[in-house]
Amino acid sequence: MPYRMHRIFCATSLDAEEERLAFYDILAEFNEQEAMPRSVLFVPVSLIPAMSDKRLYQRAVEENIFDSRYYVLVWDGSWGPPQRNLERDWQVALECAADPQSSVLEAVMLSKGSDFGTSNEFRTALWSRLQNWLTALESPEAQQLLNR
Repeated sequence: MPYRMHRIFCATSLDAEEERLAFYDILAEFNEQEAMPRSVLFVPVSLIPAMSDKRLYQRAVEENIFDSRYYVLVWDGSWGPPQRNLERDWQVALECAADPQSSVLEAVMLSKGSDFGTSNEFRTALWSRLQNWLTALESPEAQQLLNR
């Protein structure tokens, strides 16, 4: 059975490595339980911790954002150091989400301390967002948009 694949870019600071790893685990579980039975596959994308200076790769980072359907910023109160600053990426994601010609349908910020505090709360917040996206992708309006 062919799957409709949708990339989700997750941006995290170096201090949010626990959430970045959880993102992959949650997406794998959500795909297995919810998305794949409906012929959808969410594909995770993120910056690896070894990329402590992303400035040389900024164009590649932006291309990955452009190619994603959704963008999730795990906000811990800081954009990060100049070598791995996430503010520009967030602005790019917001601009893409506002552009009807872009593949990005939504950019969201999950704020540590507001949207979640514990790893279980992060899981619940992300799982809820994934359910909303899966439902929205199945709407007739989304099908028309995605088939253009």
